[in-house]
Amino acid sequence: MVLTTPSTANTNPEDGHTFDVVFTEDFCNGLKSGDTIVVYYNATLNDNAVVKEAENNKAYLEYKDNNDETHTTTPDETKTYTWELPVLKYANGDTNDALAGAKFSLYTDESCTTAVKFHEVKKDGETTVYRVDKRVDKEGTVTEITTDATGKFKIEGLDAGTYYLKETEAPAGYNKLDTVVKVVIDHNGKINATEDQPAGATQIEVENKSGSELPETGGMGTTIFYVLGSILVLGAAVLLITKKRMNAAA
Repeated sequence: MVLTTPSTANTNPEDGHTFDVVFTEDFCNGLKSGDTIVVYYNATLNDNAVVKEAENNKAYLEYKDNNDETHTTTPDETKTYTWELPVLKYANGDTNDALAGAKFSLYTDESCTTAVKFHEVKKDGETTVYRVDKRVDKEGTVTEITTDATGKFKIEGLDAGTYYLKETEAPAGYNKLDTVVKVVIDHNGKINATEDQPAGATQIEVENKSGSELPETGGMGTTIFYVLGSILVLGAAVLLITKKRMNAAA
């Protein structure tokens, strides 16, 4: 049996609780010996959550027996962590040559279809910080970040897990990264990444090389190559015929 409204929620800051769940008398009267009660709740990190530091949560049950005496169970405590992903965009092998104007999105799937949403929250020195935002249809959330003149940004509020960092647009005059950087954040917050990231990296470093991208196969670029190649072949044929005629005339 599933009851959709077995309790009422109550927030009482005066007793130090974030919230209380109070089971109604009707609900309790419907319980049978051996029944199990499971309480689920979801929480969204706000901008006050501290990255890399434990958020302590505690829960306990308070109940009365048949003699109307109150009993309290031993508190069950958990520690919840949130992690960060720092990124540096630079040019031509020089990490001091920061690049502005590069656009990135972060995905939770390898096919890069499910983008992480975030919003800009603060500056950490020169670095712009974005906070993961799981709220639905909230104004101000974005799925794409554009680097500023520092080339740096940081995404906070990430769970441990696997992510895929994709450059969606390169700055003018540079080639876009043609691979997706796979990033694994372990349960200790350590960053493990592919695509030539230095061992033990504390940030993801993404390089762009200057130059223009080669034309796509089958596009105008290849058509030009075909035309130029044909002209060269025809020119060689004309020279060969002319040379034979000159030899014959001699």
